[in-house]
Amino acid sequence: MTAEHDRLRFLAAALRLTQDGAPMQSMRPLLIDRLSDALEAHSSAAEQCFYAELLARTGNEQPARRAVEAHGEAALLVDELADMETTDAAWQTAVERLTGLFKAQFTQEAEEVIPLAKTLLDRERALRLGERYDDARRGWIEAFGRQPVPAPTIPAASLPASSGPNTETRTDRQALA
Repeated sequence: MTAEHDRLRFLAAALRLTQDGAPMQSMRPLLIDRLSDALEAHSSAAEQCFYAELLARTGNEQPARRAVEAHGEAALLVDELADMETTDAAWQTAVERLTGLFKAQFTQEAEEVIPLAKTLLDRERALRLGERYDDARRGWIEAFGRQPVPAPTIPAASLPASSGPNTETRTDRQALA
């Protein structure tokens, strides 16, 4: 999931570069579409594979509830962005809220959920879950009739400071292994 977090963080950071008059302004509708697809695919796959497994093993609903709420809030923000005029001053504020939401959620997962998963899952199970997650995410993207957005090829450190704590792109399997 950390590679997908990097992808979402990258897309949100790229949106910040599409303010009115910027060279990337014309990319805004495409970026919003891709962000919406990637967020839906990530949210669905994570909830079906990863959080369902944690719930089954711990009986603790809180990590899954927090993730579902954060995923829903992010999806609403992306929908709001899609409906806003490009000249709307609230647009940039919504992008900043989305970036902050991603940062908080991904940090919480990196500091609490992934360490918990490491204590509950052996390496083999973690690898199988990573594969299930990847397959589910790809299935959602294909269901939208799109090609997956490639993982960022630039270091996350090159993105604006508020885009997140990761400085490298890793696969889900590496994060859990």
